[in-house]
Amino acid sequence: MANVVDVINKRYGQGTIASGEDRNERPPILLDSGVLSLNLAIGTNGFLGGRMGLVWGEKQSGKTLLSTCFATRVQKDGGKVAFLDVEGTFDMKFAKNLGIDPAKLFIISSKDERVDEKTGEMLDPLFGEEWIDILIELIKSREYNLIILDSIPALVPRVKMEADTVDQGKLKAASAQLMAEMLPKVNSYLNMNPACFVLFISQQRSNPMVTYGSNRKAAGGDTAGFFISYELYARKTESIRRKVALTPTKMVEEEVAIKVAYRVMKNKVARVNEPAEFIVNLGTGVDIIDDTFGVAKQFGIIKTTGSWFSFGDKKAPGEPKFKELMVDPVMLEEIRAKCVQALIGRDNNGLTEETRDEEV
Repeated sequence: MANVVDVINKRYGQGTIASGEDRNERPPILLDSGVLSLNLAIGTNGFLGGRMGLVWGEKQSGKTLLSTCFATRVQKDGGKVAFLDVEGTFDMKFAKNLGIDPAKLFIISSKDERVDEKTGEMLDPLFGEEWIDILIELIKSREYNLIILDSIPALVPRVKMEADTVDQGKLKAASAQLMAEMLPKVNSYLNMNPACFVLFISQQRSNPMVTYGSNRKAAGGDTAGFFISYELYARKTESIRRKVALTPTKMVEEEVAIKVAYRVMKNKVARVNEPAEFIVNLGTGVDIIDDTFGVAKQFGIIKTTGSWFSFGDKKAPGEPKFKELMVDPVMLEEIRAKCVQALIGRDNNGLTEETRDEEV
């Protein structure tokens, strides 16, 4: 047995093979999503580094917005973010409103700014294969903690880009084939970088062949579902509107926020089908105060006595009044820190020591 170990380590590198007793397991690196209710749903205080995740769902369900809020939190924790803007719709002004630091965000785009260094001529759009090659180079660089690709349906394989319009119908499976060929390669390099998380954004499609059950599926084929560690399905559950004055004599209603529900469809580190619901304010992102309040109340960090809410020596009658106190960033961060401690104290089944004893 010792001879086999020596031969393999000599041929493929020291540490390639070792017994479970001798193997040095590195502590997992977690990237906080910035949304406590989402962390609660995935079972850990963030996403594990060295893994891939997929967010897909209905239109206008805040998929890109959530990923931007995730990027904001990674930046606050000292990380660097790369955004592959395949769709060409990334809005830096809006991202700044969500708290993004432009100095720590690197955007890869295929817009008209791309020119040939020698001739100065505008280059053709990037093929899907080139986008994946760029993604792999970013992973290999070990400089980025979060890489977001928006989105999978916008990746156009070379064969489709160069084909005539009349031939597009013959290439329906080209995008799925691209993902099937490239994702194993992405996964191999990502295994070597435990401090990096790759988040793919996709869109919902309907499968006309399904007669019974749900016909919803993510665009880009089924390959992503086998390599990702997290799969989140997003849908809009409620539109929050308020009256505003259009003129001194006319009032109109406008949408100011939406309530979205995210369901964990796949999770390699905890149980699946866990829900997360939170409010997204249009223009400023996830309502952190409301989200933190809900999780803190669930863990008993914010105490309730009748209609009164309290945290330490601070209390107020009713939920709206208490949330006004949470506008104080020091108080908000203190409550959030206690929520994080409570999340870390849970096991993979989502139980704290107290609730585990109760179930037993």
